Amino acid sequence: MSETGVGMSELPDGWVWTTLEEVNELNPRIDKQSIDDDLEVTFLPMKNVEELSGKIDLSETKRFSELKRKSYTPFQDGDILFAKVTPCMENGKIAIAHDLKNGIGFGSTEFHVIRLSEEQSKRFFFFYFLQQKFRQEAKRAMTGAVGLLRVPTDYMRRVPIPIPPLSEQHRIVTKIEELFTKLDAGINELHKAQSQLKRYRQSVLKAAFEGKLTETWRAVDQAKIEPTGDLPNGWIWVTVEKIAQKIHYGYTESATNDPIGPKFLRITDIQNNSVNWDSVPYCQIDEIKQQQYLLKENDLVFARTGATVGKSFLIQGSIPDAVFASYLIRIILKEEINAKFVYTFFQSQSYWTQIHQGKVGSGQPNVNAKILSQITLPLPSPMEQQAIVSEVESRLSVADEVEKTITAELKRAEQLRQSILKKAFSGELVPQDPNDEPASVLLERIKVQKEIVL
Repeated sequence: MSETGVGMSELPDGWVWTTLEEVNELNPRIDKQSIDDDLEVTFLPMKNVEELSGKIDLSETKRFSELKRKSYTPFQDGDILFAKVTPCMENGKIAIAHDLKNGIGFGSTEFHVIRLSEEQSKRFFFFYFLQQKFRQEAKRAMTGAVGLLRVPTDYMRRVPIPIPPLSEQHRIVTKIEELFTKLDAGINELHKAQSQLKRYRQSVLKAAFEGKLTETWRAVDQAKIEPTGDLPNGWIWVTVEKIAQKIHYGYTESATNDPIGPKFLRITDIQNNSVNWDSVPYCQIDEIKQQQYLLKENDLVFARTGATVGKSFLIQGSIPDAVFASYLIRIILKEEINAKFVYTFFQSQSYWTQIHQGKVGSGQPNVNAKILSQITLPLPSPMEQQAIVSEVESRLSVADEVEKTITAELKRAEQLRQSILKKAFSGELVPQDPNDEPASVLLERIKVQKEIVL
């Protein structure tokens, strides 16, 4: 076994520990004076690198004159691009540049560029950087402002990397790609199943609000209902304002973790259709206003701006004294209206189509109370509202269980991916060959070539 340094594990025979600065180039410079202003080159924003897959969109090009006076990161064919900024680095935005326009690329300033010698496997290094373990260690080394930390260049230069013989590098890459191909095929099937579940949910909701789920119910209770044109018997078209007692915006105040008043529900507190009331902050509010904004059972609240605009949440169960923030809209329904029925409609495609048509603003689209009040929905009798809720819940509860299984399988697949990488870089994925040229000889040769170039 090779000798190891502090914090380094033992390696198989023929492997050695090295660093990027010893045998590779990190963030190499480019001679901008030698590039013609009219030369077309590849331009790569961070968004064009996919997370974890290594897929990269290199279709965007610009003339060099548009880039030369800005501090974009230069790279060339074969370079490894490693996102150094949160959260891109943590999410695994890593790729190998290839087929660049005129062999040159410029991209986000938030890339580290690793340039390897021709005698090393680029895919080997790509997979090494793709390890969650590597990214977690890099995260601990990050510096900068909170929320915008970066992996320092000095860390990348000196981080220890285990290097096997070149022949073994290729064997490792081949095995990883073989196993990942099978793993990705399984993941694709899981994603297809997720998409099918999404379509199933929408088909259930569509059928519910066309009256198809309760056709049998209406046949039994036909005498209790009246015909209403294009809707099922006993149904009418209504707007939200017709079924609501009140539609209003929330309270404007700063949130605090100090228990100085009631809980203060914000958009960000509503995650995956639930609220962890223990983590919801508090706010200061006088008694009169508290009564005005106090949340009650069966209230509906909506996100009126931001990434989740239009998303709704039904207040139910045991809740603490809580008011809601100004970026939420509350609907208090009339007593004869089934809140679960209306909330179920707000998950349907019919609702979302109306929301998207009603959005205002371009930078950050929003939905105001007036738009929300004019949303149209089909309304059956109170008895049929409850029957529809029961039918939908029965069907979607099955879909929810399947979704949980798929989510667990996707998590297991990612754990398996990381397990494959861990074995690869500890020498356990493929057998060693005593006839391979030791990595130490390879690295010495690369060092000599590097010194000659310098």
